[in-house]
Amino acid sequence: MTGYLVSGATELAGAALVLELLDRTEDAVYATVPAAQVEEVLRNAAIAYGHGSDFLDRHAHRLHLRDDSPEAVLADAANAITEVWHCPGQTRTEDTLPGGDNPVDIAAAARLLAAAENAQVRRFNLLSTAYVSGSRGGAIEESDPLDAQFALNAFERSSIELEQLVAQASALAPRVWRTGIVVGHSRTYAAVGTSPFYGLLDALARTKGAVEALVGDLMAMRAMAIALDADVTVDLVPVDLLVRQAVTLSRIPALDAPTVHVTNQSATALGQVLTAAFTALGMAQPDYVSSTGSCLGIEEQFDAEIRSYGAAFVAGSRFQQSTAARVLTPLDFAATSEFLGALVRSSAPLAAQKG
Repeated sequence: MTGYLVSGATELAGAALVLELLDRTEDAVYATVPAAQVEEVLRNAAIAYGHGSDFLDRHAHRLHLRDDSPEAVLADAANAITEVWHCPGQTRTEDTLPGGDNPVDIAAAARLLAAAENAQVRRFNLLSTAYVSGSRGGAIEESDPLDAQFALNAFERSSIELEQLVAQASALAPRVWRTGIVVGHSRTYAAVGTSPFYGLLDALARTKGAVEALVGDLMAMRAMAIALDADVTVDLVPVDLLVRQAVTLSRIPALDAPTVHVTNQSATALGQVLTAAFTALGMAQPDYVSSTGSCLGIEEQFDAEIRSYGAAFVAGSRFQQSTAARVLTPLDFAATSEFLGALVRSSAPLAAQKG
């Protein structure tokens, strides 16, 4: 018998993972702190991802929402929980600026690892980011060694540190699932949670709003200067395909890989994403420039915020899905212009602009 504890169930991937485990298995699923917030997020996600408004009710006998910490749940339900899935959150304070330069919470993960060892959990799964590769471009293998010298921000450096910490817990048969940039559902386009993709959209919407507050609808006519490479590739993974692939692979008994890329074989150009975003926001298409020296102050601020997400929008890495190629099928989803447009139009940042 298997039971799952999902830590980070209010995160974009975490909420979808809970739903996938309920939908694809007959096992108990635990999620924690605070239970009321988790339930609200899960209900919203179930509706947004096409599971139906009664999805949680239909699985209520297997879904255990607790107000205790994950460590307390592991202590109380030690015999019932055999696998932990940890979706780490980032540490933020009231002074945290918008952007992606926020470290993951390593202290929380360390406490969870210790509790999992005490509970004799059979496997500890960590949802990490494929962008631990940092500034290294080109083909990135699952087996490539981690090297903090390539990290471009605190998020990437702390993610490397967290992966190393998890790898040391050999008694838990640890497995790291490195994901691309998580985006909304492949069919409904909805996203209950956020990711660097939505951070980019939010930064762009705020930039447009700030300009309009000063000079009116200038952005519909004047091309915004952006010091980014339109041809650099970004790895976009719809949240439903991400959790489906991860859960499917995890349930293959012969799977022995300690690190697995859950990424997208079909790369998307950053320019395609920005074209969809500028179109949806009613902005003139951007002017790609070689440096911020020719940018206005507000354009430099936008550039700095996007670059705060580290490798995600600048490295152009291609993540090889060697494990999936060996035991299943690599995830391959073409993010067409129609999909990107629908994804952007359904996003919270765009809704806020329209509001």
